[in-house]
Amino acid sequence: MAPPQAQVGGRPFASVVLLLVLLSLFDLPPAAPTTFNAIALATLTYSEDGAPADWGVDALKAALAAVEAVNAPTGVLGALGHALNVSAVVDTMCDPTVAAAAVADLLDDEAAMADVVGFLGPDCGEAAEAAATATAEDGRGLVVVSAGATASSLSDPAAYPTFVRVVPAAALYDSAVVYAAARYGFVTRAGNRAGVVFTAPDAMGEEAAAAMNATAAALGLRVVAESSFPRNSSAAAVEAAVDVLRRAAVETVIVAAPVPETRSVFAAIEALRGRQAQWPQPEGRRGLRERGRTRSERRKEARRGGMRRATAGMPTGEETHFQSTQHGALEEDGNDYGGGGGGTAASSSFWVPRAILSNEAIGGESQGDAAAVAGAQGYLTVLPGPYPLCSTTAAFAATLPGANRWATFAYDAVLLLAAATAATATTAAPSNGPSSVSPAAVGEAIRAVSVPDGVTGEVSVVPESNDRGGAVRLEVLNLQGPNVTAQGDFAVVGECLCDAAQDPPVDAHMYHGEAQWPPVAGDGVGVVVDGF
Repeated sequence: MAPPQAQVGGRPFASVVLLLVLLSLFDLPPAAPTTFNAIALATLTYSEDGAPADWGVDALKAALAAVEAVNAPTGVLGALGHALNVSAVVDTMCDPTVAAAAVADLLDDEAAMADVVGFLGPDCGEAAEAAATATAEDGRGLVVVSAGATASSLSDPAAYPTFVRVVPAAALYDSAVVYAAARYGFVTRAGNRAGVVFTAPDAMGEEAAAAMNATAAALGLRVVAESSFPRNSSAAAVEAAVDVLRRAAVETVIVAAPVPETRSVFAAIEALRGRQAQWPQPEGRRGLRERGRTRSERRKEARRGGMRRATAGMPTGEETHFQSTQHGALEEDGNDYGGGGGGTAASSSFWVPRAILSNEAIGGESQGDAAAVAGAQGYLTVLPGPYPLCSTTAAFAATLPGANRWATFAYDAVLLLAAATAATATTAAPSNGPSSVSPAAVGEAIRAVSVPDGVTGEVSVVPESNDRGGAVRLEVLNLQGPNVTAQGDFAVVGECLCDAAQDPPVDAHMYHGEAQWPPVAGDGVGVVVDGF
């Protein structure tokens, strides 16, 4: 396989150069006269700190493995004498600015766009929006097939006519963990207090928070406080946002943020727990009494609600926004809130959230956050799987053992693009070569074709939408409780079936012990180890 272009639009892309070694691991067939090109917009590092995105690397490996599969003699393209080739790879760094610049340069480079039928990725919401906007304005109809962007705003084909995705939208994926948590009596009991912390302005964080908040309200989980902080914030800004939840005596923390910021939230929880000996402590069972303030003053503040700004201890220009709900950030109703679940006045001196619900899976040992996540008795999250039993699943497992779960969607994204390309080539006189297949025709076909045996199930696009059709199974994982190991592994405690055509769209089933908290795994249920 010819190596990807190391320059786009005359400007070098370091991320492409770095990927040459990775791409060399895959012995893809040489380009043929009927080879169609695709460009991968991957998330290999994070723009916030340059840290590697292991899941994004696995997703790229999965996409390249899927290319081999569709090009095989029995593959959807290989059987027709055609082939798909990843002609370039760009690290978008989960950053819309990087993605927009990369796609603009690519679209302006005639050589780079030769025989390109579409883009694979990006995986992050705002980066995907940037790519979808650029391809729609370009006019050639180049489709963007995302394997990770869940932002619900991307569902509208009128706004983003060149975008489709093989992952569930935020209304399903991000709310699934709340559906799962609501199966436990601890979470939905009348005395539980929940709070949401999310990234904003950020399509991923804001839309995930909205979906999780709406689901919590529908299922009887009382949210008493919300707070947000910008992406790439300082530790002080994140701690200020999390402190809003501490001051509201939140027991269940709901986190809606990308991976780097989710790590920061966990670190903030641990940092705040460590400082509590220095804080004025609650007095008696009324709780939340602040030294030097009268009860009347505290009640007035609790009633104000609305949008406030918490800037103490933060660098100039960094602001954390928070909103107290109708219950008030400093609500007093006679309960002992400080200890996260009641207890004596002495035990209420320490704020220890008893549940963390996150749309991102942050492994304790692998991410260096073991101490932070240990601050909760239950940390629930979801990941793709378990998968349908089919030949595609077996091939994926054999080719990429131990790959991150998100890689399954990247594999299926290639299968969908290849199916649309094959359908278009079949009706477009393929003897004329790849130039006879227009990107716009592939973009139209991708909304009509279906892949019955994808790794994650049947893969299609919902009519009059950009969203994935068909049901997707998610596993519910817990990092704390009786089943957690010394390595910080996740225990599988249940599963969710997500299907936009069903009501409710998420059906959560816990394997064992819905009456107890923390969650426990049932007999015979496996444990997802480091790396997932």
